[in-house]
Amino acid sequence: MRLSHAGNTAATPILDWRDPRVLRLAAEARKASGDRAFLIAAHRLIAARVRPVS
Repeated sequence: MRLSHAGNTAATPILDWRDPRVLRLAAEARKASGDRAFLIAAHRLIAARVRPVS
């Protein structure tokens, strides 16, 4: 069963998809082979590099 969620991926003040740093992180994650591997790679990269706003 596949669930759909309301929302979008438009750029926001928190995450700008066109920012060079975001593009570099996405390009690095894309080196993974397959959807699951991409998701794991992206999660690891984000956890290691992105600091939460407090």
